[in-house]
Amino acid sequence: MGKRLHVRILSSILDTLYPRLRCPVCGEYYDGLCPVCRLTIVPEEKAGILHCSRYEGSAKALVSSFKSRGSFNAAREIAAIIHDSHSEYIRGFDLVTWAPSSGLSRKRLGFDHGEVLARNVAALAGSDCRRLFSAPAFEQKGLERTERQENALSIGIIKGRIDLIRGRKILVIDDVATTGSTLRICSERITDAGGIAGAIAFAYQGTR
Repeated sequence: MGKRLHVRILSSILDTLYPRLRCPVCGEYYDGLCPVCRLTIVPEEKAGILHCSRYEGSAKALVSSFKSRGSFNAAREIAAIIHDSHSEYIRGFDLVTWAPSSGLSRKRLGFDHGEVLARNVAALAGSDCRRLFSAPAFEQKGLERTERQENALSIGIIKGRIDLIRGRKILVIDDVATTGSTLRICSERITDAGGIAGAIAFAYQGTR
């Protein structure tokens, strides 16, 4: 019993001092996402959205760890996978932004998960990152396909940000794409404001 307690205390100290040395999915000691968990990061071939993985396995666990448990280690891993999977594509953009979360989501989590991901991706790419969009009226989670599409239409460009968009190539980052409505509307808003839009979701869930 004493030995097990000692191991737990040591593990807790290591997790506090060196959080990156533990796989955020399985918990094994490794510098980031371990090779075994990384094997389940597999794109969905039939998706019409640029992404990194199906919303299953390690991809789903990473998103859950980030959004449900507030693991910024998981967020850094997600951002690294996005950057490493599409580095050449990302380099073609002048500015990185994110698909906005609802006010309810930000209040519940204590942060905007899209902003955290976008800022991490931008840092890896050496790009500028700015908030461009107002929040949707409702949280997308739990809405049906048509409701998601209608809710996405409530997203707008923040007042005074048009000058940041006009004539620039802007990349929109999101964690999970289900119908793709949010990314599509964000891209349309950028295009309507005179910019050139691109989008990447970390995981693709789709609708069954």
